[in-house]
Amino acid sequence: MGGGRTDRVEKAVELLQNGYAREILMMLPERIPPDAAYGDLLDMERRMCRSVLELRGVAPDKIHWSSEAFYSTYDEIKSLRAWMREKGIPSAIIIPGLFQSRRARWTVDHLFKGTKLDVLVIPAPHPYVSATDWWSHEEGIVTVENEYIKNIYYQLKSLVGEP
Repeated sequence: MGGGRTDRVEKAVELLQNGYAREILMMLPERIPPDAAYGDLLDMERRMCRSVLELRGVAPDKIHWSSEAFYSTYDEIKSLRAWMREKGIPSAIIIPGLFQSRRARWTVDHLFKGTKLDVLVIPAPHPYVSATDWWSHEEGIVTVENEYIKNIYYQLKSLVGEP
């Protein structure tokens, strides 16, 4: 999953190299369209992730890039479901950030309900803030606050039929 830092791709590489995964699906396009919203930021994230993959020695044939840029966890997970169906992949591991994992799990539960596809959620650790001391760091407070708002938003949307 995308998110602006490289913690998630680092965790994906760890899972790949330890035999828990065979391939990595990056939720970023290999080439950012020139008219993409936040194109410069997406391109910077793509370049950082590509550098981590190369530095860690991940073979290019083990990396799949999404066909489009995503701007929400919901859209990323919806695209993952379509990709898994298209490729006949029965299971996947998604790697949200530590503080996004509850919302990601909730979204997986809703979007994969009634399918035979199995998705495990393994959060990447945050590089500066832990689950036990988030309240003592400004970044932790902002991150947790944002997650509460996003969780409420997702649950309200589900009441009108859109998870």
